[in-house]
Amino acid sequence: MTTRHPWMSWIVAGCLSGLIACSSSDDKDSDNDNRAGSGGRQGASGSGSSGTSGSGSGSGGSDGASGNGSAGANAADCPAAEPTEDEACAMTDLQCNYTGRECTCEAGRSDAGVLPAAWNCRRGAQMCPAAEPTNGAACTSGRGECMFGATICTCHEDNATWACWDPADCPATIPDEQAACDVVGMECEFQNASGGGGGDDCECTATGWDCGRQVCPAARPTVGAACEGGDGTCPFGAEVCDCRMQMWLCWDPADCPAVPAPESACTLEGMRCEYGAGECDCDDLLWNCDDEITDADGGV
Repeated sequence: MTTRHPWMSWIVAGCLSGLIACSSSDDKDSDNDNRAGSGGRQGASGSGSSGTSGSGSGSGGSDGASGNGSAGANAADCPAAEPTEDEACAMTDLQCNYTGRECTCEAGRSDAGVLPAAWNCRRGAQMCPAAEPTNGAACTSGRGECMFGATICTCHEDNATWACWDPADCPATIPDEQAACDVVGMECEFQNASGGGGGDDCECTATGWDCGRQVCPAARPTVGAACEGGDGTCPFGAEVCDCRMQMWLCWDPADCPAVPAPESACTLEGMRCEYGAGECDCDDLLWNCDDEITDADGGV
């Protein structure tokens, strides 16, 4: 038979009547868990991490970011001004946002191992307005395009102004190099005439269409005169002229030899000769031919 002390009877009676707040050892453990789990460590922003014990979630993440910083950083970790490209930095993977730019502290690699971390900056994502902007209106350049129905709008980095166009307004065929165009910044894609992959991308610039092809002057240029290179060559009577190393070079295809042996000597630097299986170029005064030519001629 268990002996009950008088003071125990008094405590039991108090608990039943509500005069004393009583709890078991399990209840106390549960209360401690709930208090510990009521919030994670306070962070600057982001969702909270769970407490040390218990199931509660906190109002702030343990590693939240604020201001210009990315996850794992605070605004104070980012330089006040946009850093210089390739400038040394200390916190790898730190990402900081500036007006129209995103800069990340990145560690490079080489055959010798990990290189010191340095800033790598690029344009931020394009911020699109709620309504289609006016052509020529000022904007902050960014990566990507903005769509407004069938209209495409881009903010170019070189002039920080909007250019909007409908792809349906692109020319039906590839325009001549530097031919007049209407919307500076307009970009059009053209497929190969054969219908195969690839093609030409053309952009409307202040000087006309730029499709990356060689701009041919009206008359045969002077050999050695300055020029701007592009794809293709320019015919002038029996001669062909090409812009090589930003200088004009002209030759008569009739002066091309029979298929030359690889690395054999040539006399006109930059001369290009076409054969049935490919081309041969005179580079460093040695013939450099496409592999197809060598194969077609049995390893000549």
